[in-house]
Amino acid sequence: MINIRFNQPIVNSFLGGHSSLEVGSLGIQSLAEAKDFALAYGFDTDNEEDVKRLWYYQDEAIAYLEKKVLNQDEFIPDELKDKTKNPLDILIYASQTESHLQKWSCVVLKVIHALILLQNDLFKFYSDEIQEGVFGPVEKHIFHNDDGSVWLGKPNDEYSVELHRFEKKTFKNRNSAITKMLSKPDITAFGLMDQLGIRFLTKNVFDVFRVVRFLHKKNIISFSHNIPNQTNNTLYPLNLFFESLETLSTDTDYSSEEINTFLNQKLKTESERAEFLEKRNPFTDNSYRFIKFISRRLIKLKKEEGKKRLGFFYPYEVQILDYDSHVNNETGASSHDEYKKRQIKKVRLRLFGMSPIERQRKSQ
Repeated sequence: MINIRFNQPIVNSFLGGHSSLEVGSLGIQSLAEAKDFALAYGFDTDNEEDVKRLWYYQDEAIAYLEKKVLNQDEFIPDELKDKTKNPLDILIYASQTESHLQKWSCVVLKVIHALILLQNDLFKFYSDEIQEGVFGPVEKHIFHNDDGSVWLGKPNDEYSVELHRFEKKTFKNRNSAITKMLSKPDITAFGLMDQLGIRFLTKNVFDVFRVVRFLHKKNIISFSHNIPNQTNNTLYPLNLFFESLETLSTDTDYSSEEINTFLNQKLKTESERAEFLEKRNPFTDNSYRFIKFISRRLIKLKKEEGKKRLGFFYPYEVQILDYDSHVNNETGASSHDEYKKRQIKKVRLRLFGMSPIERQRKSQ
């Protein structure tokens, strides 16, 4: 007789486009089943090192939850911290719908999943090579003068731009990366394209576009490697920008400030025609203003004797905004602290689901 029973949440994860975080019960009833599940996932519990890694991930997941997510009256059961048990027991607990350990086991497993993905990203193993490949070509063009000014390009270069500040984001803090992964619909480490990046703070909005031009003219960043659907421009609409340039006389020697004033006036009088490019982030306030795009750098590792040379593309974020917008972004609902609060709220929802009160509010 053909078995017609299917685990609907797991089939939805395979075929329905659902996240693995939405699977409520793993359906694992024995250690033998748990062992097979772990092996398919990537861990052999007959291997002592793999067992150590599983306990490490479980400890780190619990530490993250206690530090970043749990309320003061919430506590993870001691059974999930007991090293005398089998590290696979948590898979069985997560399948026992009547057990008080089921909810907590599922919560911890979701964080473990995020941790494993992060800890096995290419950056974990080749961080020096990746950072050198991403930051090196840009830093060659950053100049700090004796008067304290910072320039993209030599000051006397035709395309150089005086900056307010240049910043490198060397690597996203691990807890921040976990939070971001758990708050996203798709929980994938390669979906985190902003684990490292660069940021240019300019004197004004017009200089933002001059920075983009410099990066292209000097072949610092190849537009061929940009990822189009990751671009965000809430700073100044391109249609009004190019319209403004067409009205300026090519015979006049404008200053950057004069052109910036003209751009501001254009936006003020024709804001209804502004065509911004906004990639919606549910945690970013609508008042947040910046330009961001994701590019990729081909990282070439040193060839080891007797082996083929390894190379791979790694994504990084480029942010460009004027200083005034930066200051405004750091206040009120746009501030980083408020952004993080919204993220943690979403993480709790994905880990625990809705509370009875929240479900009642949503149904009203």
